[in-house]
Amino acid sequence: MPSVNSFKTAFNSSIGSIFSDNSSKFIIKNITIFQEVIHLYKEYKFTMTIEFIGENKKNSENKLLKIFNDEINRKNKQIIYSEYGSPYECSIEQPIIDNVYKENDKEIIIVIFTTGFAVRRYDMPTLHNQTHSTRSKSISSNTTIEEEDYNIPRLILEVGNVKNVILS
Repeated sequence: MPSVNSFKTAFNSSIGSIFSDNSSKFIIKNITIFQEVIHLYKEYKFTMTIEFIGENKKNSENKLLKIFNDEINRKNKQIIYSEYGSPYECSIEQPIIDNVYKENDKEIIIVIFTTGFAVRRYDMPTLHNQTHSTRSKSISSNTTIEEEDYNIPRLILEVGNVKNVILS
């Protein structure tokens, strides 16, 4: 499963992240994410509450939702790899306004609620498979072995310039 931090980073949703357009700017002040297992090793749910601070302008809530939705739509369905290298297709649903209050005369706090999902992609190779599917090991100056199956247990002994590969 993708970590909460990987999920936040992929969707530009860490504390201090800026969401803006030509006329408005909102900064993430706080974010809370709860991760829930839907199907172990297959599907996960990320319940998110994000607190933004921005200028206290007319229609600030609608402006934030539009900017946030534009960002989500641009980044939705992206692949995030788990700690073990498994690929997950990640998405975030359209957010809703949870709360709005004034921080002071010039600033407003807007709290949105949304849900993200991570679904394991079995049709894609893991990072481990991508980096180890075919690699070469030099046995001596004239010999090379191609390892198609990187899961073969092996012991490599080095003596001088010659490496002996023992496959088991």
